[in-house]
Amino acid sequence: MRHRHIFISNLIITLSLFLCFSPCIATSHIDSVGASLTYQGLYNLLNNMILDVCDSAEVSNVTLRRDVAFIHLEYGSIYLCRPIGDRVCGVVFIGNGTFNFKPPMEVEQSQLRRFYDSDSLHEEFDALFIIFGDSTEYELRSKLNFKATVADSKVKKVIKESLKYMGEKNKMAFDSDIMKTFLDNRENSLYYAYISRELKPPLFFKINPYAEEQVILQTKKFKTYDPIRETVCLFPLGLLNADSMGMKVARDTCFLANRYRMDCSFDNSLGFSAVAMIEIMPKLENQNWINFVLHSDLIVDSVFLGNGEKAEYFQAAKSPDVWVQCRPPLRANITDTITLYYHGEIIKELTHVFFLKSSIEWHPTPEERNYAIYDLTFRYPSQYTLVSVGDKVEDTTINRVRTTRWLTSKPIRNASFNIGIYDEYKIEDDRIPSVTVLISELGHREVREALLDMGMLSGKDMEKQVGADVANSMALFQQIYGKCPVDNFYATEISTPIGGEAFPGLIHLPLLTFQRTDHEGYDRMLRAHEVAHQWWGFGVDYASYRDKWLSEAFAEYSGLWYMQSILKDNDKFFARLTESRDAIWEDYRSSLGEDKFSGPICLGFRASSSERPDAYELMSYYKGAWVLHMLRNMSIDLKTMNEDGFLNLMKDYYTTFNGKRATTNDFQFIVEKHFGEDMNWFFNQWVYEIDIPQYKFSYKIESADEEKYLVTCRVKQMNVSDDFKMLIPLFIDFGDDRTARVRIWVQGPET
Repeated sequence: MRHRHIFISNLIITLSLFLCFSPCIATSHIDSVGASLTYQGLYNLLNNMILDVCDSAEVSNVTLRRDVAFIHLEYGSIYLCRPIGDRVCGVVFIGNGTFNFKPPMEVEQSQLRRFYDSDSLHEEFDALFIIFGDSTEYELRSKLNFKATVADSKVKKVIKESLKYMGEKNKMAFDSDIMKTFLDNRENSLYYAYISRELKPPLFFKINPYAEEQVILQTKKFKTYDPIRETVCLFPLGLLNADSMGMKVARDTCFLANRYRMDCSFDNSLGFSAVAMIEIMPKLENQNWINFVLHSDLIVDSVFLGNGEKAEYFQAAKSPDVWVQCRPPLRANITDTITLYYHGEIIKELTHVFFLKSSIEWHPTPEERNYAIYDLTFRYPSQYTLVSVGDKVEDTTINRVRTTRWLTSKPIRNASFNIGIYDEYKIEDDRIPSVTVLISELGHREVREALLDMGMLSGKDMEKQVGADVANSMALFQQIYGKCPVDNFYATEISTPIGGEAFPGLIHLPLLTFQRTDHEGYDRMLRAHEVAHQWWGFGVDYASYRDKWLSEAFAEYSGLWYMQSILKDNDKFFARLTESRDAIWEDYRSSLGEDKFSGPICLGFRASSSERPDAYELMSYYKGAWVLHMLRNMSIDLKTMNEDGFLNLMKDYYTTFNGKRATTNDFQFIVEKHFGEDMNWFFNQWVYEIDIPQYKFSYKIESADEEKYLVTCRVKQMNVSDDFKMLIPLFIDFGDDRTARVRIWVQGPET
């Protein structure tokens, strides 16, 4: 299941935006800059300024500390920049300095080792630019003697170099936390430092007060000439002595979108227009501007505030960012509404195959993770079929225009729909909710011809094959986890060849899985994986990106489990596990050399890097599924091979956290409850670290008295630390159909 992740990018279009202020603009006008200027007006005002430094000072041995970062200015010159409003918000330093940084969390120290072969940084720099929303100006003025001056060419060069990394000028885009801070004229912990290192790529240190984890260290993206930043470390502000992943601090959440009431229309060529009335709950006081994310092919026509007034807004061409000005400013914890009118192309038809450009950004969404009630009305030509999240509460057709209304019974994280020329195949099964499969028979004609040209034959009655896997996997998961959390379920075909998506009561399955069911079990796994997200992702949601494996790995292993169950073929089950194991091992082998390697499961999407772009899937899906498989093996009763222990564990976890956002610690708590012991060793080794042991096994048999034998076994454990331990299964064959299974603890180089 794919989700939009908000990466820390678009930091600043130009440093001159915040380095200076034109003397021809009245100070009183700027004091309320967010309330008195449009987004575009402010952008143009700042972007077109010429650097005009107001004060400078000579520096000797001054240290600026922010969280675990120490910026030491040994000697040189520092320039305070013209104020925005009534405060200075930027400084430039030219001279010699050092940047020291050590994360408080072991997993983030491992990240530094992954990128820099050290768990802390001590880097020299020759130039520095800082933009801030905090008290940096007052700190510097208390330590240094400033005087009026004019910036030299070195200062302008620093600005020019830093511009390359700081935004998308063609979209008039700033990083939203910087733009938000200055549009609202807000004092907060915002801190961004561009650190120039001679003959080395620059570093970027940032504190983002609006982020879930506020402290960020970035570097230039490897193996590219493009000025793109890559995240190295990321963790919550204030964890100076933290040694766990469970600690959180409050962040500056801007607003929540609690309810959507939408009226959406498609014309005969599937041109899209919509009115979105959004009930919002502001969480910060006096917000002059808020922003939404909307697909870049959708164009906002107008915006209205809750008081009925037409609002100023800004959306650059082909930009996903929509900024709305709020007059009067929004008050914290007082419900308000914003209504957006917009249109564009969100569906593209490719010869009866319909491509949904975005399953999430078809409606305005906050940047932050959000749960909302959706009340969705769709109007469309009656020859099309449309399904959506929620329960269908209205369905009428007048003059060949069909109108359907869909309502969710509780807040959900993501909402989607699908529309096209589909045949409907309904499954009524007393074991499960109502299931409807939507298949594009017209579109399949084109695909079938292409498959025939490649020597591949399409399957027959594919709606029945897909439907059977959807229904049977749903029945299995209800048996082992608990009741499916929806009453109606739709499985729809989308035009992408591979990869699926899941939403509450709705899954999108790729075109190819509607063409054939392969013999190896991949199609059955894929279909069941997306069905399993009704339990893992929606029933039990994950707390943060670090815990997302609790959704994807659980769905992946559920797909494997279903394939094993429906095919009654252990060989194929273990063949699929072996494939993923080999891929994980091959990736880990690179860490033993000089190549960059994947991060651990607990980093979520950050397990990937520019040198390991597929690592997120490898860790969160495949290695995460192996974590569950190991727990399953460790809980089997070896005398009877009974699996009730694992089944009870999984059902308990689902029941306990159904309707909640679970952390990895929450899952570990349930595991420890059922294993009856501390499982820190297991989770530390397999979720928070990357080490993978390699074993060599040998034994010898010696005769003993009375026709008995003494068997001595030796296991060598390699590639891991001496305290790495694992329960290893040992199978003993006595002959004459007499066998035994035992588990042994292996720890250290030899056992």
